[in-house]
Amino acid sequence: SNIRGWLVTIAHRKSIDQLRGAARRRESPIEVPEPAVREPDPADDEVLRLALDGLPPKQRGAVIYRYLAGLSYAEVGKLLGSNATAARRSAADGIANLRKRLSKGTS
Repeated sequence: SNIRGWLVTIAHRKSIDQLRGAARRRESPIEVPEPAVREPDPADDEVLRLALDGLPPKQRGAVIYRYLAGLSYAEVGKLLGSNATAARRSAADGIANLRKRLSKGTS
């Protein structure tokens, strides 16, 4: 009776090992495609500059300081004479305004 229980335990554990091994073999690494890289186009820079020039001054400053210069919202707010919350709002409004302007230019 002791041997029978021992054999059942071994068979049970061996079947668990088999199932775990099969599950590991089924998982294959996910291949992520390389992003398409294109060369910067000077014409795109000009279009962006013109769109930025059309923004209200606070929005233009917030977008340039935040996204082009990489400053924090607190630093942007200080430069624009406001606070971080106002700088965040101005930058968000500026980006929304830029999207509208740029989508009009491409459609």
